[in-house]
Amino acid sequence: MPEYGKYFNVVAYDVWNDRNSDKLLDEVSEFLNQPSEGIPYAIIGDTVFNGYSTDYDEAIKETIKKEYNKKKRYDVLFEMKESKENENKIINYKVGQKFNQGGYLFDDGTTGNVKAHLDLEIAVYDN
Repeated sequence: MPEYGKYFNVVAYDVWNDRNSDKLLDEVSEFLNQPSEGIPYAIIGDTVFNGYSTDYDEAIKETIKKEYNKKKRYDVLFEMKESKENENKIINYKVGQKFNQGGYLFDDGTTGNVKAHLDLEIAVYDN
């Protein structure tokens, strides 16, 4: 696909000989909720292609163009870093303020802090 080279940069990791890369593959596949079932494990935006077959060629080309044309492109490594940085972020909320995160809605008329976790569970505790 040399004609598509203007649309992307390839970042490759050797998961066969490098344990750190293999660990990264595990982390990325878990983050995307897309098990690694084949090599190569190609990610274009938030779309995963497990293994390779010529049957994927058209879908890969379409996904490259679709991701390229987005105003905000998805970068899984950036998203993983952001999630880790926000994992223990404290969000303050005020009396009567509605806070909706991951299916939880707090409108109990109390003050407190909300601690957001990577898995979107919310722990609420009093000041």
